[in-house]
Amino acid sequence: MGTKKILILFLLFFPMLGIMAQSEEAEGMMTADEFVEEEIRGVEWQTGKFLQMGELIQNSPETVSFIFKNMDEEPIVITQVKSSCSCSVSEYTKTPISQGEEGVIKVTYDAKQEGSFFKTFMLLTNKSTTPNVLVIQGEVVAK
Repeated sequence: MGTKKILILFLLFFPMLGIMAQSEEAEGMMTADEFVEEEIRGVEWQTGKFLQMGELIQNSPETVSFIFKNMDEEPIVITQVKSSCSCSVSEYTKTPISQGEEGVIKVTYDAKQEGSFFKTFMLLTNKSTTPNVLVIQGEVVAK
């Protein structure tokens, strides 16, 4: 086989490797629903871990609350909530949350850029070994 034929076969075959790798990668990726499924032992989410904020007016920050109830005998302590970007901030219950009590994580999204958004917050507690993911989603529209 000539050098030209090998080169042509290589050029035709090489892009296929990338396509096959992408499809295998996509099959192994988590969906948004799977992304928020990890649970903290004894926590019952009153609002869920995925909040749809709907349409927000540009340059008008909006706040939503993730609310959960501790169903376990051991108190829950939120140790950190980390945002995926500087466009959102969080406040959360700082004191231990005893059995039967509710904890709140308030997140504020600063809607400066027009368009869709999907923001995550990593929640760490005394009862979780890995971060739990909270998600807000919506659309920013012009004034």
